Amino acid sequence: MMSKALISLLLLGSVMYAPSPLQILLAEAPSASSSVLNVKTYGAVCDWNVTGGTDDTKAFQAAIDAAHGLYTKTGSPITVLASNSCEITGTVNLLSGVTLSGPAKIVIPSQTAKTPRTTFLIEAADKVSIENLEIDVLSNKCGNNAACSAIRYEGTSSDKAEHSGIYIRKNIIVDSAWGIFVRYVAGSGSLRDIDISSNTIKSTLTYTGSDGIHIAGRVSDFRITANKIVNRGDAAIAATSEAPEYRCSHGIVRDNLLIEDLVGLDNGGCSDITYTGNHVKATATTGISNPAFRSYPYHDVKPTRVTIEGNSFENPSGSPDVAAKIDMAVVSKFIPDNTTESIFTGNIISSLYLRGSSIQVRDNTFLPSAKLTLDYYGQAKIASTNNTIGPNTWQGQGSITAGANPGLLGNNLLAPQFANGAITITNGGNFVHP
Repeated sequence: MMSKALISLLLLGSVMYAPSPLQILLAEAPSASSSVLNVKTYGAVCDWNVTGGTDDTKAFQAAIDAAHGLYTKTGSPITVLASNSCEITGTVNLLSGVTLSGPAKIVIPSQTAKTPRTTFLIEAADKVSIENLEIDVLSNKCGNNAACSAIRYEGTSSDKAEHSGIYIRKNIIVDSAWGIFVRYVAGSGSLRDIDISSNTIKSTLTYTGSDGIHIAGRVSDFRITANKIVNRGDAAIAATSEAPEYRCSHGIVRDNLLIEDLVGLDNGGCSDITYTGNHVKATATTGISNPAFRSYPYHDVKPTRVTIEGNSFENPSGSPDVAAKIDMAVVSKFIPDNTTESIFTGNIISSLYLRGSSIQVRDNTFLPSAKLTLDYYGQAKIASTNNTIGPNTWQGQGSITAGANPGLLGNNLLAPQFANGAITITNGGNFVHP
């Protein structure tokens, strides 16, 4: 049996060697091999309680700087965790090799046009992820300033690298001027492998702010899938080329739900892109051109090889615009070569407007009272030619209209249509009939 003296000695030893508060803190600090860090380790309090809280901007930045430092040493991506409700009043710069993850609410008390404007900014970086955050802007004073974004990627003027691996997933963004803005329009490098999926971006006031998701510039291999975007003051989702040297290409926009936005899907000069499985209902207001889908030239770059397949495009009754446009004309300017090589197929649509060449429109379902219009530029050297209005299904009465001047239309095929009601054809002699 152990003696009382020995037991006392052992108990004394346990007290003598109890860790100090400093030893406990050091033990909790991340080691060089840590793959997960926590913003609270770096001073974040995350105590926002509806009326106020502690500013956690510097703590978030410290945690991300530490994670990036580990990434540069090990080459393995590092996750920074956040939880509860955290207040951010400045810009947090996300660096290569860092994943910022919740679940956490990020509260922005005021978003203004003064610097800083963006909450989470990524500049010329690789392998960056943002996931499972709710970003709430309580007061938006930015208007349509594109720099006022909840999440934003930018190139830099001195950058020459080919960047990749930007993943923005499962976030909720409320009342930000712009939601997710990924752009490469500076430097001689590029950005590829972008995944923006399963996010919800919304405004609590009708038509507030600008685009929900915007891809722009020299970007490729992007995927925008399964997002829900509501009440945006411009496009729900936009993909644009920003100049001939900053072309957008090779993307897929799939299975998104876009409702009550001024414009649904906006394709400005982006090529080799597929839109499929999207449900889009843009909402009209007087005097605003707001189709559920449009594809058009932007910054002297025309879209080519655009596939629009298996979507639902609808504008409400009485809208001043059509539900979808493929239009190679821009304001006060014409594109001499208006060939698009685009395919519009398998969609459910209320009205469609076409102006350009080499467009296939086939196997779509037109809703009752739908209109299909094939137009031209009004310049003799720029005709709309080689378009195919293949077999389509019409659920009720509808109309098909060709431009009145046969000299500006050429070799446009109008195949027999399947209709459950009368289809009025205007200027049908300007079509070729099989």
